[in-house]
Amino acid sequence: MKKIKSLLLIVIMMLFISTLNVDAAGVSIKSIKMVDHTGNATELSEPKINGLNINFDMAFSAENDSATYEVILSNPTNKEYEVNTDKKFGPSNYISYTYELKDKTNRIKANSEVTLNIIIKYEHAVPVDKLVNGQYVESNDLGITLLNEDNPSTFNNLILIALILLITLGLTFIMKKSKRKNQLIVLIALLLVPVTVFALEKLTLTVSTKIVVAEMYDVYYQQAFVKESDLYNGDYVYDNCDYTFRVEQEDGNFVNYKMCNRLFKKDSRKYIPGERVTVSQYSVLVIRDQNKCVPTSDIDLAGNTGSTRTTVDNQPGKIALIRDYTCQKDALDNFTAGGYMYGCLFDNNDNIVPGTCAPDDIGVMNFKSLRDNYWNEEAYVSFNAPNEFTMPNHDVYIGMMRMGAMAEMHP
Repeated sequence: MKKIKSLLLIVIMMLFISTLNVDAAGVSIKSIKMVDHTGNATELSEPKINGLNINFDMAFSAENDSATYEVILSNPTNKEYEVNTDKKFGPSNYISYTYELKDKTNRIKANSEVTLNIIIKYEHAVPVDKLVNGQYVESNDLGITLLNEDNPSTFNNLILIALILLITLGLTFIMKKSKRKNQLIVLIALLLVPVTVFALEKLTLTVSTKIVVAEMYDVYYQQAFVKESDLYNGDYVYDNCDYTFRVEQEDGNFVNYKMCNRLFKKDSRKYIPGERVTVSQYSVLVIRDQNKCVPTSDIDLAGNTGSTRTTVDNQPGKIALIRDYTCQKDALDNFTAGGYMYGCLFDNNDNIVPGTCAPDDIGVMNFKSLRDNYWNEEAYVSFNAPNEFTMPNHDVYIGMMRMGAMAEMHP
């Protein structure tokens, strides 16, 4: 029985030594950032670096959403490493993880920096029965192995196992002849350390992920003016953009700005229902001095109409509404806005846009603080920014306030 225990102890020690992950002194993650994304791939938080570990916190809402991260590895050592050639890794049934060195090689040279791209993709749809409260969440710890190029390329774990078996058989014979079995065990284990460490010298880049698959919604912020060239890029919700302001630039050229009846710009990202959203004070472009914006044409009191003007009810003798202004370069200015939240978004016929109303119970959104709550009477609440609320399962529209009052929207 003692011999069996001794043999087991030897095997356990050797297996432990064989799995040692040698930390290549000085090799580190220099930086990481998202460099590309498709669809509604969203960072729930910035990636975190801890030694050779990276933590991702991502959300996807539709198949084929993906995100690409650029990881820069610094190798100031005199050793060269080979990256594991298996470019696809991860046990997920729905999320795929792939990587590649930017220069398309598998080697990290000594005394150099290399760029590793990691691609995370929502590849296969999550079945409905896997969703909990409309969401699917999974966490993974994945490893990318880098082996020391100076080590024998033919040495692998299979050879190591064979070597352990041979040594075990040899030890069985030796221990029958030896009277100092315990001392022999320790001596052999110490002698094996440099052999196994040399043969398996490697570092592992660990990628830890938390992925959320769920429907996501937008937060919109009210604006007063926007460049006409930006208005149609898909980042704005607007209607009745009748007013045009030709604003002089520093170089003397003029750029057209639009004023709309309702104008909202999307936040830079989408949000998952239940997520806490921070509403910061935001910049709004307004007319600083109305005297520096004059009608492009004279007001026609006779009611004659042209391409840049209309008359009230198109009746002769009534004052014309000028919709085209020319402004000096310092006529427009930015101010920092607080905000209030619309209950609903209305179209130009004052009809509610479907899917834009907040819950009747404003408590569902759990604002950090409120100034006034006119939800039942006016369908909006006001608050001082910065503030926080819980994202509902629909879009949210934030209106602008200045010193507790609405900014002037028309000249």
